[in-house]
Amino acid sequence: MNYIMCFICQSPTADDESVLSITTNDGHKIHAHYDCIDALLGLMKQVSTKKHVSELVQPSAPSASQLIGELFLQGWFSELRSLNDVISKLQQRGFHFDKSTVSNALKSCTKRNILSRKGTRGDYRYIQKKPPLARN
Repeated sequence: MNYIMCFICQSPTADDESVLSITTNDGHKIHAHYDCIDALLGLMKQVSTKKHVSELVQPSAPSASQLIGELFLQGWFSELRSLNDVISKLQQRGFHFDKSTVSNALKSCTKRNILSRKGTRGDYRYIQKKPPLARN
C-alpha cells in the first residue's frame, strides 16, 4: 500500500482513502483529505465574512471626527470651545487622542462648514455654524 502526505494536516493517507489530488503548473502533485479541505473552507468562510482580521479581535473605536460630530449633534458646540476643551470632553468619555489628531478633526469640521473657527493661531475657538437638525 502506498502512502502520501496530506498537504493540509501533514498526515499520511492511503491510496484507498478519499483524497483530492491536484497537479500544479510545475508538475508537482498535492494531495489532501476531503475532510481537511472541508474544514479549511469552513474556516475561510468564517474569516471572509469579516472585512479585516482585526475585526475578529475587537470592534473598531470611533474616530476623533466621529466623536466631534456626536458632540455637535448634541449641541455641545453652541458655545465657543477651545482645542483643550474638546480634548478634555473626549477624555471624559474615555477617548484619549493626541492633540494633533483632535486639531486635525476640528479643522476638517471647519472645512465641511460644520464648525466655525474664531481667534488666532494657537488660540482658536470652535463654534457651530448652524444648529444641528432636531432628531425625531
